[in-house]
Amino acid sequence: MELLHSIDTWLFYFFNVTLANPFFDWFMPIITNKLTWIPLWLAAAVLLVWKGGRKGRIFLLALLAAVALTDLVTNQLLKPLVHRARPCAALENVHLLVRCIHSYSMPSSHASNFAALATMFAVYLKKYRWLFWTAALLVAYSRMAVGVHYPSDVLAGLAVGYLSAQLGVRIYRRFGANAA
Repeated sequence: MELLHSIDTWLFYFFNVTLANPFFDWFMPIITNKLTWIPLWLAAAVLLVWKGGRKGRIFLLALLAAVALTDLVTNQLLKPLVHRARPCAALENVHLLVRCIHSYSMPSSHASNFAALATMFAVYLKKYRWLFWTAALLVAYSRMAVGVHYPSDVLAGLAVGYLSAQLGVRIYRRFGANAA
């Protein structure tokens, strides 16, 4: 277990310190900020309800269920269970670009939520799945770049989000995929 923690710490410093640069110092706090994404997600929700018909409304409900599940699993189950301190609170010489909150680190809620969104939207709009996954991976990377998550936190978050979205995908395929 100590070997895995050492690798995780080494990778964290690589992503957070070695790859740090003025562009990332400016860009990553914007990407990691939830407020950056709210207008996009609100616009998507409005479009799904307004232009998506029954299929879009069912998709939106399935999407909300998937994201709610990721929040429940990451914040109520896994973070208290794993009880891992964030790197910005546990390590020295972290290149911290945002405030270091002292909640638990494992898994990354940002990564899980964006993986759930990417998974769901990749099913609904297959043609643009590369765009959704690019956004999800950028947000996931940003969590290390700004200094608040280890790589394993991000990978675990991506896995939780992907797996949680499978419930949303099943709901959508069962009730909405063939709706008019």
